Amino acid sequence: MSVLSRLTRSTRNALELVRLGKLGPEYSAPYDVVDEGAHHKLRRYATRSSGRGTPLAGEGSSGPSVLLVPPLMVASEIYDIEAEPVGRGIEVRLEIAAQRIAGLQERRRSLAGRTGCGLCGVDSLDAALRPVPAVSDPRPVARSSIERAMAGLPQHQKINRTNGATHAAGWASADGTLVAVREDVGRHNALDKLAGALVRSGPSGPGGFVVVTSRCSYEMVQKAAAIGASAIAAVSAPTSLAIETAEQAGIALAAFVRDERLTVYARAERIIA
Repeated sequence: MSVLSRLTRSTRNALELVRLGKLGPEYSAPYDVVDEGAHHKLRRYATRSSGRGTPLAGEGSSGPSVLLVPPLMVASEIYDIEAEPVGRGIEVRLEIAAQRIAGLQERRRSLAGRTGCGLCGVDSLDAALRPVPAVSDPRPVARSSIERAMAGLPQHQKINRTNGATHAAGWASADGTLVAVREDVGRHNALDKLAGALVRSGPSGPGGFVVVTSRCSYEMVQKAAAIGASAIAAVSAPTSLAIETAEQAGIALAAFVRDERLTVYARAERIIA
């Protein structure tokens, strides 16, 4: 929205408030409730050309959804919504009532330090989807080595044997021997611990790769690339962005590594028989 458009809208709103004490007549905006819980309500609103004051009448499959959470549960307190494609995502901008801004400020939190996925507190898509460095010397990884490393993880999961609720991340040499394994209730934290252990112990030779007992998201691939892994192998599914990130980083991505089977999603030429 241009500066002139914002100024025009602000002036019109100010005049309405002076004249009527409110911003125009109240009306029921057309929407379908897609999902509702104790602390949220997901509404799919009709486009501006769909008219006012009537339900969508079966049009719920089209148009975007808007998630309203406290203190923004009342649609009339949202003056304007703009959705704008930005890079590889969508930014949604809302103009809300002043009293609701005060409510949000009361709930604002400051993050002194961040761990895990590394996205908490990030305020832009560019910061979240930062360029991933290409691995300088990726080596082919044998399928048998991946299977060997994944099969060896359980015996190194001392904490998980006690509580059954922790993830593990391991670094394996080219032949599948596990050099280091770290555990944590969070999959990202387990991989962070592994990275720290590798920095302290020094290089373990070329062709090393990462194995994790979780699904594989793009942040996991970013971290594997940062420590120079030739591949990352996960026991569960990868995300589409993880696959794209692995291709960019030049490392192989294998998933669903279980029961002597695996599926290669990125850089398949790097996985050899």
